[in-house]
Amino acid sequence: MTKNIEAPPRASEITQGTPIALALSAAFQIQTIVAVGRKAQEALARSGVKAIPVRHPAQGGSRIFATRLAQVQE
Repeated sequence: MTKNIEAPPRASEITQGTPIALALSAAFQIQTIVAVGRKAQEALARSGVKAIPVRHPAQGGSRIFATRLAQVQE
């Protein structure tokens, strides 16, 4: 039995996704941006966006993710 493990996003995918995320945040007037994982946080920082970092749940931190996300929502 093989595990279905997804590969991490490629740099090109992250680069392509960042403008989309920024456009959505502008369109919906989102004031608080949460970066799920370090790669997301780094990509947003390169675009000058300060995002609240949250550990990616796929990296063994699902409880930390849920706790941190709940804190952000408060």
